[in-house]
This record gives sequence, C-alpha cells and structure tokens, in this order.
Amino acid sequence: MPSHDPTAGLPPEVLAYIREPETRNQQLTQRVEQLEELFRLAQLKRFAPSSEKLKDRVFDEAEQVALADPVKTIRTVSLHCLTRACQP
Repeated sequence: MPSHDPTAGLPPEVLAYIREPETRNQQLTQRVEQLEELFRLAQLKRFAPSSEKLKDRVFDEAEQVALADPVKTIRTVSLHCLTRACQP
C-alpha cells in the first residue's frame, strides 16, 4: 500500500514553517551538548590536583622507582644519555 505524504503539494513557505521548530531543536540540542562539555571540563579543572601538589608527587614517584630498582634506573639514565646529549 503506497504511503501518502501529508505535506505533498504544500507551498514551500508552509513547509519551511513546519520544519523551523525541528531545525531550532537541533540547534539547541547541539548547544546543550557544547555547554555540557564546557561544564565537564570546568569541573575537571576545578577539582584536578593543583600543579604544586603534582610536582611534589612526580618527584616522590621518581625517587620510589629509583630506590625500588637502582640497577634498572642506572640503565635507563645511561640509555637516555646515549640517545641524547647529556651534560655532566
């Protein structure tokens, strides 16, 4: 059974008027998604560890790794110096 298009034969102005809310709804949906992403990023920034705390933690972790396996640490540093210009 063929489907009947209820908008068939309507003038273009009427079709545009009918589609206008759909277009606006898509625009608003995209805007909401953008704002949700901005909010999520702001929350991450607000509640992320501060850079000062992060610096301390990085040094502590490096020291812990060096203490845990000093031979591996020496090999890693030596390899680093071989592949890059290390200064004494």
